[in-house]
This record gives sequence, structure tokens and C-alpha cells, in this order.
Amino acid sequence: MEKYCTITAYLEANNMTREDLKEMIARAAVYLCTDCNRNFDGSPEITERVAQPLFYFLEMIETVD
Repeated sequence: MEKYCTITAYLEANNMTREDLKEMIARAAVYLCTDCNRNFDGSPEITERVAQPLFYFLEMIETVD
């Protein structure tokens, strides 16, 4: 797996925009959380723990070059 120094370099190498990536992250979080009654044996606490990194990653996309 190739390593990149910045998120921008990764996005350019993969022909994606920040908006594309942000939309994918947001969509994944929404799907995960809206189906939490079927995720992880119906445990909303576990679903929240799994979804939380998506929030942090979305924050990184907006604050890191």
C-alpha cells in the first residue's frame, strides 16, 4: 500500500475530491446509525463507538491539507 504525506495527495492519486470523500463518510455514518437496531446485536452503544471514528475522520478531512 502506498503512503501519502497529505490527504490532498491521496485524493489526487485516487481521482477524488474532498467533497467526494466527505459525502462517503457522512453517508456511511448515516447508514450505520440509522440501522443501529440491526447492527452489533442491537447495541446502540457499540454502533456509536464504531461510528465515532467516521466523525473524527470527517473532521480531519476539513482541517488537514
